[in-house]
Amino acid sequence: MTFVSVLLLALLLPFDPPIPAPPIVIVGVSVVDTRGGPSISGRTVVLSGDTIAKIVADEDYRPVSPDAIVIDGKGKFLIPGLWDMHVHCVREGNLALNLANGVTGLRIMWGSPAMAGIPVPHGSWKREIEGGRRVGPRLVVASNILDGPKPIWPTTIAVSTPEQGRKAVRDAKAAGADFIKVYSMLTPECYRAIAAEAKVQDIAFAGHVPTLLSAREASDLGQKSMEHMYGLFAACSPAEAELLKARQTILDEAKGDWATARLKLRPLDEKVRDSFSAEKGDALFARLKANETWQCPTLVVLHALAHLDDSAFLKDPRLIYIDSFTKLYWDPKNDFRLRNMKAEDFAAQKQMFERSLELVNKMSKAGVPILAGTDEGNPYIFAGFSLHDELGFLVKAGLSPSEALRTATLNPAKYLGREATLGTVEAGKQADLVLLDADPLISIGNTRKIRAVVVRGRLIDRTQLDAMIKGAEQRPLLAPKPESAVKPVGGFCPDH
Repeated sequence: MTFVSVLLLALLLPFDPPIPAPPIVIVGVSVVDTRGGPSISGRTVVLSGDTIAKIVADEDYRPVSPDAIVIDGKGKFLIPGLWDMHVHCVREGNLALNLANGVTGLRIMWGSPAMAGIPVPHGSWKREIEGGRRVGPRLVVASNILDGPKPIWPTTIAVSTPEQGRKAVRDAKAAGADFIKVYSMLTPECYRAIAAEAKVQDIAFAGHVPTLLSAREASDLGQKSMEHMYGLFAACSPAEAELLKARQTILDEAKGDWATARLKLRPLDEKVRDSFSAEKGDALFARLKANETWQCPTLVVLHALAHLDDSAFLKDPRLIYIDSFTKLYWDPKNDFRLRNMKAEDFAAQKQMFERSLELVNKMSKAGVPILAGTDEGNPYIFAGFSLHDELGFLVKAGLSPSEALRTATLNPAKYLGREATLGTVEAGKQADLVLLDADPLISIGNTRKIRAVVVRGRLIDRTQLDAMIKGAEQRPLLAPKPESAVKPVGGFCPDH
């Protein structure tokens, strides 16, 4: 078996802790400053174990060990490992694809869902990675989703009363969840109980702003991050109060069933989109900044869901990494959320995407903290690859390449309380790094030009990265009957 084959096997299966590797020395590299300063060229970076041991000027470097692995970094740029802060990683192969794209950290937004009835062992993967028994990105794993009495997705937790919400928080904390995931159909009363219990249990909560709750209140109650910008357009509208009442009426008529109500809710969203108030927007952004309520816009999935009627978009060459069952599920005709959409609905989604770019621009300028996330698991979101798409959309929204890069490096470290160990290339920090062939501060697209990845001090060079990507090419995963794809599958195409 070749070395590359052994590495690929190690990425997918647990293994015994390896013999300590020799130091890694990257000579002549430019270190990219993710705090916003200029890159510093002519640096030698020494890695010892899983730590950046020191960074010195090339002329000041003295060999640390005769068996050190020396990498020529001249003309190359070193950045911290990237984080995708909104994923639903349901296959082990996606861990390898993320690493191959320089993604060394993932925030899992639905802990241990069931894919076609098969549990996804996020917790086990996390323990094995942290224990050195598996190569993979660092994982931060949510609780199961806490939703309303009639949840949108099967296998999530239905919360009908405030006490059920409080108990769900306690149970998730006891089970080892890193944070609580809140969702769209929670009633305001149950949401408030969850927020209060999360504070008592000292555990963060994040996710969707519920359909019947103001984003301002969610921020004031301590929601740590808001996903997909849900609730923000409403909170920037002079008609927010009337909108929330109209939503309540629609849900009451649908007896709390989102699947029944969704078509009636969509026109309301369009009216809200077109009634933006700069005054209300400025007040909201100031509150989000003051409360440190992070935003994870997931622009790439908003773009994808708006373009599922585009035959050119549906021919993405990266489909080679997607198994046949997933492709079947990604067909809008087989997705209960999308199968009734008409041409005018897709046109409205495209307009909403453009407005979303504008909203991200306004939030960024106002100092609202932003995270890069893809919503991997949804249609036409490709593990690892799509994070680079997201960074491109953030630049399109008006962020500089430096600001966009920060949303996937320093900002996740700050959000997770790990700024002391992650997010910048500095001595003493953990050795999660990406070596690039071009400067990402000149063009954010240069984050795709990866020469090598280091995760927990383990070097994966370009040959090995290519083998990992090649090894992820489409292989059948499951072979269910086609009709099963028209039903929502818990954890498979989740969340959005």
